[in-house]
Amino acid sequence: MIGISDMFAVMIEIDNELIYVCGDGKSWSNDDPVKVYETYDEAVEDSQQWNNPEIVSWTVEEVAYFNPDIAHRID
Repeated sequence: MIGISDMFAVMIEIDNELIYVCGDGKSWSNDDPVKVYETYDEAVEDSQQWNNPEIVSWTVEEVAYFNPDIAHRID
């Protein structure tokens, strides 16, 4: 169930491996943080550029752990 404090990420399949969309969502390196979205609708809209994307719900704790640079935006 989606909670009020959830955020979202997009997973895609590349070379038979599921990975998170990172960085700016167009190109990224292993050092870029996972791209997160504040609403499900934003994640769905951005995911349309990929074949068979999967929208994943993240708690704010997961977002803060994987994206420390944006942790200050989450209360």
